[in-house]
Amino acid sequence: MINPDLTFFGNSSKDGACTFFYFGEYEGGSTPVGLKALEANIPPNTKPKFGNGLSPVAQRSQLVAVGKHLVFTLSSGGNLGMADTPGFQGYLLIKCEFPNARGIAFISDVGAQKIGFTCHAEVLTDDLINYRGNESSK
Repeated sequence: MINPDLTFFGNSSKDGACTFFYFGEYEGGSTPVGLKALEANIPPNTKPKFGNGLSPVAQRSQLVAVGKHLVFTLSSGGNLGMADTPGFQGYLLIKCEFPNARGIAFISDVGAQKIGFTCHAEVLTDDLINYRGNESSK
């Protein structure tokens, strides 16, 4: 995730964290070490059990400073407090607390031996996020 510095163009910029929401299945067996601390803050009756096909819990990064970026891999985690989620298969929705967030993903097999490709993150605007399927209410 990139927090672009757009002050050069007269736009405001600010630091902010990003929250990563996982949609898919986790097939890794036991809870990854980095997520054990996150699980500790979830009430017992709502805590997902890893290895049973449920998605990992959402995680929030540390602050991404203006002009900086957050980099992580599912297999190893990354900077700014991002925990690993090896074995996760699915997609992410990422909500950042700063304007004009941008992202890119590199998707590959382990070690990028047989396949690898890059895709740009789609930016969801407020009108898409707040859409409830009832156009007649507008």
